[in-house]
Amino acid sequence: MTLIDRTDTLGDADSDAISILHEAFDRQRRAFVAEPLPTLEERRGHLEALAGMMMSNRNRIREAMSADFAVHPQLFTDLIETLGVAGRAVYAIGQLEKWMADEVREADPTVFGTAQAFIRHQPKGVIGNIVPWNFPFDLGVGPLVEMLAAGNRVIVKSSDFTPACGELLSEMIAATFEPERVTVAVGGLELAKTFPTLPWDHLLYTGSPSDRSGDHAGCGRKSDPGDAGTGR
Repeated sequence: MTLIDRTDTLGDADSDAISILHEAFDRQRRAFVAEPLPTLEERRGHLEALAGMMMSNRNRIREAMSADFAVHPQLFTDLIETLGVAGRAVYAIGQLEKWMADEVREADPTVFGTAQAFIRHQPKGVIGNIVPWNFPFDLGVGPLVEMLAAGNRVIVKSSDFTPACGELLSEMIAATFEPERVTVAVGGLELAKTFPTLPWDHLLYTGSPSDRSGDHAGCGRKSDPGDAGTGR
């Protein structure tokens, strides 16, 4: 009987995943420097594509959730993991113009004369999203809505506790977005350790930093749509 050293196999796989992650990050960084401010129409297009991606993969999302969780209520999957995310994108589309508008501020005419003051929202750049195991699409794609609305580029790190969902998410994203805009990192513990060490412009995770189970960020839900990558 031949024993397979699974540690070496996993190590090689993670080594490849880490190399791919660095390449993806560098690609997005160069793209952001070249085109830092996507237009309203470009952002709307990204969100429309995201909503369509979720709805067209509705049945596959059900299947992936059932594969990873052994059994998972289809109605719950539809409401939270699919329809909730698609609805979030549709809402953002309706708010985009208002969100992107300059916010006027008072300027003392005795100091500034006829000058005008305002806040202009700008993308932060390249953002990482570390996703927990318990809501792989809701917390993997949901925050992506605001990140894209803000004009950022994003790398999503799926949990290796949900491999079927991670593989499906990677396939869905690759079929919908250019890798310079959004991509997915899939791997194990070593990838999880490497991911937060990259020089992100913003890093989102859900859970507690005291969790000792690697990247599996517990059951807390700390995503903040108001802090999804808009610099001020």
